[in-house]
Amino acid sequence: MINPFNKEIFQTKFSIPGFRESSPILSILVNENSILRQYLVLKSLIKEEYIILGFDFKHEQIIPIENSNINYVLNEIQKFISSKFNSINLNIEALDKNIEYFSKQKLKKSNFYTNENITIFVSSQRNIIPTQCEIYSNEVLYNPNKSIVIHNRSGLLYGEIEFDGVQKNDFLKLHFSETLILKYYVDNEIIETASIIYEVVSVNSNSFVLILSNFIHDLSNMRVNHSSQALNPHSAFFEVLRTAGISKEQINIEGFEKTNAPYLIIIPIEDLEINIKEFGLGDITFLSKQESFNRVKGFEELFVKELNEEFNVFAHTIVESENTYDAYLLGLQKIQQAVDVLVHLTKNERTFNFFNLGDYINNWSRSRIYQHPKCSTFYYAENIIGFEKVFSDSKKIRCDNSLEIDSYLEKIIEELGWYEHVLYRKLQGEESKIEKQLFNALKWLNRSWRTNNIEDKVIYTSIAMEFLVDEVKTEPYIPKQVKSEFKGLLKNLLKNNAIFTEDISKKIIEKSLQGLSEPPLKIKVKTLIEQLKVPINEEEFEKIWSVRNYRNDMVHGRSELEINPDIVLLANIFLGELIAYRFKDIEDGVQD
Repeated sequence: MINPFNKEIFQTKFSIPGFRESSPILSILVNENSILRQYLVLKSLIKEEYIILGFDFKHEQIIPIENSNINYVLNEIQKFISSKFNSINLNIEALDKNIEYFSKQKLKKSNFYTNENITIFVSSQRNIIPTQCEIYSNEVLYNPNKSIVIHNRSGLLYGEIEFDGVQKNDFLKLHFSETLILKYYVDNEIIETASIIYEVVSVNSNSFVLILSNFIHDLSNMRVNHSSQALNPHSAFFEVLRTAGISKEQINIEGFEKTNAPYLIIIPIEDLEINIKEFGLGDITFLSKQESFNRVKGFEELFVKELNEEFNVFAHTIVESENTYDAYLLGLQKIQQAVDVLVHLTKNERTFNFFNLGDYINNWSRSRIYQHPKCSTFYYAENIIGFEKVFSDSKKIRCDNSLEIDSYLEKIIEELGWYEHVLYRKLQGEESKIEKQLFNALKWLNRSWRTNNIEDKVIYTSIAMEFLVDEVKTEPYIPKQVKSEFKGLLKNLLKNNAIFTEDISKKIIEKSLQGLSEPPLKIKVKTLIEQLKVPINEEEFEKIWSVRNYRNDMVHGRSELEINPDIVLLANIFLGELIAYRFKDIEDGVQD
């Protein structure tokens, strides 16, 4: 048996009557009524013609399509091609005409039937592969009624998972932002693939459809300014995959070893001018635009022309890395540190006078207090010993960045009328103390959603978490008896030490008892989850709490911090849920 998701299928060349050489370009896996069927779309390597047939992955052989399924298969292909999930830009000419043609034919004899550019291998016989289908998400298993998965050699492209008769409470355990694992049990084998949920379409009160794809679909919504020359495979893929949230350890390109090389990194600096030939800090050199063009051959040609007038100063440095994107990250870190020092010194000019070796006072200008040079999102990277060159924008710009309010979303918002009551109290200045803190939490959470800087996201999310649990009442963190004994021991210890005055001793005791009495943030968040009966398990909570650990690592200056953007996304969604739960709890209390 061959795994139907294995790319080995797409590496096979088939020889079929009338199609001497053809290769699969699309696979369609359908599960319905506990029966699994696979269909292949093959394209001729010689001309623009296609053949559609069945494939028995258990016995690894081509089989005909049951005549009653022809229209279904053709319509599913058409639906995929015309959808926004067609990231491979597949287009089969005259498919509409073929759908109409084959729908009118009564094909019973086992044979190849051709119309225009499409041939279909048809039979009245039925091939049955029994299966049990499950999806696994958030430690919960679900049994869909039907599934269809379309993929090519690169992996899953599009999928639909249909559910019927699912209870709402069970459905709420499914987190749409989590990776979903689709499993098929065939004999003693398990066939599985991972996917991402992009849409949920409600059919009725207990039926819905999950629309699936992979992360590549999300990348198709990104627009970047990019020009390059002779990039190696690692450099070409790393910028796309790393910005999608995939760590460098997860990326392995077969046949291409990772080798380090020296890279020249140039980053345009916003709001900085130099009136001298060059300026240096450490091993960072700041040059004018024209001087940069003069010194670095090929830089001007790759520089995005529309940006020529935007930047006048460029920071140069050299790093060692295995691809242009990671070289950029290393260079950015170094250049940002140099810019931080420059800003620090120019905003604290009295420092110059303190360390001035001469007798005169340094010049000063108030305007420097308000001048904030910073690294732009653009960068140029050049392999010094190779031929790689790239000019790119690290900022991900989504093409579908406008929120659309349609009649369906309007109806959902109307159903949340209680939230509008909470907002109205806020707008009238009549909100409670807890509501005020929740709106503060919402403000910082939205800042986290808006920023593209991952470290800023972590900080903003952590601040939102602190506002969220303000005024949460918990069980005493330390028993009253222990606190009393500790207070007595500390009081005697301070009393017997002459260096502590009565006033200082009192402050030390108050501070110590406050630290012992105040429950940690983690306990307050868990208490809130329990109080509001939020459906979240321990594994989910630990993922979310990782954001707080990221924050602690950043605050304490721990290096080599790898922040997983998917974890931050999950934390933001969860915090948003908690804010809504707490608002609703308050509103229910007001109504009572």
